[in-house]
Amino acid sequence: MKQKSLILCVSAIFLGSLANCNRPTPAIDITAPAAGAKLLAGDTITVQWNPSVSKPVLSYNYHLANATWQPFDTILSLGPEEARVVLPTTWYSDSFQIRVEDGSGAATTGTSAYLQEKYIYVTSPAAGQKVHAGDTVTISWRDNPALFSSLLVNLSVDSGKSYNNLNTAGSIPPTTTSFVWVVGAGSVGTYCEVQVCEYNGNNPFSTSGFFQILSR
Repeated sequence: MKQKSLILCVSAIFLGSLANCNRPTPAIDITAPAAGAKLLAGDTITVQWNPSVSKPVLSYNYHLANATWQPFDTILSLGPEEARVVLPTTWYSDSFQIRVEDGSGAATTGTSAYLQEKYIYVTSPAAGQKVHAGDTVTISWRDNPALFSSLLVNLSVDSGKSYNNLNTAGSIPPTTTSFVWVVGAGSVGTYCEVQVCEYNGNNPFSTSGFFQILSR
């Protein structure tokens, strides 16, 4: 009986070891930034993932994972589950992704959901907002001032088909992040949007969601 028990014990250990050997290495799950996060070019962000990676290697891609993955130029800190990186300023994209690889030879990889990485974001007016002719409205945005020489604020009342310049007095310094606008009587429309862009080239730019301008 003792010999039979010993055989069963050894068999159990062997089968357990075999199961562990055949178990696939878990993929790396990038938990931050979250899907759809609006990242500002040049900002410092925290990238987080699990499980722990002994030798993490980070890279990024602007083009739906079709182009070559590029290493981050500046990594401020790097640990087994977290890194702080400076976002690149060479391009802007609605399909920005971050990849984490295990450089120790485990051949595990994780790719983030699609993120936005831009030079500027309009934060107000909000999509669905209703304003009236004669109202005083504050147009707000956030940008990386190091990437602009000056800014232009435009308004469209026809779903973005055409735009009129709102800051007719001149350009706006890139360190300014808001513009006060008195809504004109001729600006009534159902699908209106504000655009903030580079003053001398209209690109790069950001638009608000569609909002309504109503008559009094």
